[in-house]
Amino acid sequence: MCFIETKNLDGETNLKHKFVHKDLLNFYNNDLEVLYHFLKIISKLFSYAFTGSYEIETSEGKKQISLDHKNFILRGCSLRNTKYVIGLVSYTG
Repeated sequence: MCFIETKNLDGETNLKHKFVHKDLLNFYNNDLEVLYHFLKIISKLFSYAFTGSYEIETSEGKKQISLDHKNFILRGCSLRNTKYVIGLVSYTG
């Protein structure tokens, strides 16, 4: 879980929390392991609504994990009370 501030986007100063999908937590043993897998992100962004999926190739075949706004950080947000996040930049426009 990480905390973000969206003051630059909507003027709100309260912290919002974002999560790693629980299936991703079970799949990867450590933070850097994500860098060694081929993955594909399929996404749709409508204003503040986000839907998408994370597709990864495993030894058993392809696995698809659904994503939503809880797993997405918009450009302009500030990370707070969290040391770091590992993310993927997605251009949706």
